[in-house]
Amino acid sequence: MKTVLQILALLIPILLLISTYSDAQQSRPKRLITQIGRGTINDIVYIADGEQLAVATSNGIWIYDTQTYKVNSLSTKHSDDVTDLDITSDGNTLVSLDVDGEINTWDAKTLTNNRIVAQARGSHIVPLVLAIDQIGKTIIALDVRGAITTIRIKEQDVLTTGEMRPPDQRLYNTVDIHPNKPIFASSDILGNVVITEVKTKQTQQKFHVNRGEVNCVLFSPDGNTVASGSGNGNIHIWNTNNGNLSLVLKGKMRAVNKIAFSPDSSIIAGGCVDGTIHLWETDTGRPIKTLIGHKRKITAISFSPDFRTIASGSIDGSLRIWSIAAGRELHIDHSHVGALNGYVISGDGKTIAALTQDKVIGLWDTSTGLNIKVFNTDTISDVKNIAIHPHGSMIATTRWDNIFTWDVETEEMISSFERTGALVEQITFSPDGSTIATASADRKIRIWNAQNAELRQTFNTNDANITHLTYSPNGRTIAFSSRYRSVRILDIETGVFKHNFKDTWRVVSSINFSADSKTLIVTGRTQDIYLWDVETGRQLESRKVLGPNIVNATFTPDMKTLVSCDSIGTISLIDVKSGELLGSFQGNRNQTVGLTFISDGKVLVIGGDDGTISLWDMHVVE
Repeated sequence: MKTVLQILALLIPILLLISTYSDAQQSRPKRLITQIGRGTINDIVYIADGEQLAVATSNGIWIYDTQTYKVNSLSTKHSDDVTDLDITSDGNTLVSLDVDGEINTWDAKTLTNNRIVAQARGSHIVPLVLAIDQIGKTIIALDVRGAITTIRIKEQDVLTTGEMRPPDQRLYNTVDIHPNKPIFASSDILGNVVITEVKTKQTQQKFHVNRGEVNCVLFSPDGNTVASGSGNGNIHIWNTNNGNLSLVLKGKMRAVNKIAFSPDSSIIAGGCVDGTIHLWETDTGRPIKTLIGHKRKITAISFSPDFRTIASGSIDGSLRIWSIAAGRELHIDHSHVGALNGYVISGDGKTIAALTQDKVIGLWDTSTGLNIKVFNTDTISDVKNIAIHPHGSMIATTRWDNIFTWDVETEEMISSFERTGALVEQITFSPDGSTIATASADRKIRIWNAQNAELRQTFNTNDANITHLTYSPNGRTIAFSSRYRSVRILDIETGVFKHNFKDTWRVVSSINFSADSKTLIVTGRTQDIYLWDVETGRQLESRKVLGPNIVNATFTPDMKTLVSCDSIGTISLIDVKSGELLGSFQGNRNQTVGLTFISDGKVLVIGGDDGTISLWDMHVVE
């Protein structure tokens, strides 16, 4: 998962949303300049004799060259998050599972001949995990309530599909199938590991971990052992031939979230929630190395077929390749950020700061698409909101009732602000960067000196749960919305709340000012874009876009065109005067969380809740 896209490098295949191993070939949108972020890593597997790496993410399956670390292609064959990958021991068949339960098989060497073999059935979140036996004849999928879908494959046909639901009400969370016997192992949240016969669905063996939920279970490639990773930080290894507990691996491990065996079964790797990966000898239990680099929970681990490297993924947004012999990182790629809570762009348009739902903060250069840095979560932790200085030199973060500012270059704290005594719900810098505005659960908007953290002004709004807060471009007013579906304007100099805008929207999904600060644009998950005169409070003529509900809208800098995004990612261009639809194009695959123009209106930045931020050339005609 290397390359992080260069904006003007005209289309490194990486971002060409081209699915070279999907049945449907997709051409890269002409407008797309680059894409930042490739989605949360859910699973990793080496393919093509170790020459490539398949990475399952919330955006599809990315294929990386393991020599250059560059992206070869992206498959968007799955319509939703790809949660799991597995491969046969001969390396010929790759299997993928998405969150909707669709199971696909692929020719792992050519990444072609994709076909949907089943829609796994489950009663809850559908399947969470899958496994395939080593000769590629049986696939097992397991859902959280224990519904197990069994798929027998012969040549190009699905022979049988069976389903088992255990009589108890335990919640299951992982499954693996034996490499050469018709049995599979599953685990539940009560600490049990169960070995089950595929055909009869009868329990053959049952193991119990004394303390802690079992997070993962895995057979060794030789089939002689089955291992489980637990919430108590231990790895248990059982002999599958006699059912005896062989080893309990203990150490300075927090909850073990993922485990992987080396190809020869001699080493087991355990990935923990603190981001560490521990390597042990399978036979003796002797600790070998601890791989330290990830900052958050490990979500995927895979050994290369030649036993030289390990690939790992984490919710810290990074894909890392490790040398097993040296125990060090060979390559780091920070582009796999998770679902976004939001993003902000510096006033000069040069830097994007994004906050993921996993509380990771990343910075990107908009001119190159390159990741500048991912902030150390040991220092900046449990972040709820972020804001970035207009010049990109400082970020502000909130944590409960705390407000902090940080130097982007050094990551050192600049100021810790006076605690507000109430949850800080929103934060933003003024256009000139001299002040910071915050909105808190005590229904107050506060204005702070950005340099020395001095509190300048406090305004009591009487509005609960402020959902949006934004300065006008001239810095004289603040617009904000609340859960009561109202939008209000605050004159900062006089402290007067000038207007209270209300309409038929369900919820306020976005508020934006025009470049001249005279017009406010509001969307509310309807088909309408609402416009108000900021000075008089008079509602101007709204603009309607037929189709799914609008979640965001803004003006082009020349204020001649409205740009909107609906709930399925369609970008529409509307003439401001006539209301005529000038055109549309498909933006991000998932729902949009932000629309912002940079480079004097030449480039539109679209942030998606799938962890991607894409930059589009608005002067290109599709």
